[in-house]
Amino acid sequence: MSQETTRRVARSIQVQAEPRRVLNAFLEMDELKQWWGVSDGLVEARKGGVWTLVWKHDTGGYRYVVSGLIKSLAPEKRLRIE
Repeated sequence: MSQETTRRVARSIQVQAEPRRVLNAFLEMDELKQWWGVSDGLVEARKGGVWTLVWKHDTGGYRYVVSGLIKSLAPEKRLRIE
């Protein structure tokens, strides 16, 4: 029998900017492209919504994909993605 391994990354940072701008950097595709260098993605900005980002998408496929679900979203206050 094989055992499944769950990998998690937990990270917390303090950013000196207004909350709305910081949340938009995680929720708005134009901001994600500018700040994170994302090439594509799907973000449903609501509790239970999909949060998927893609880097280096070309004819050869995807170089890197990260995905999660938005567990909580309080506009201008908090975003939790798992």
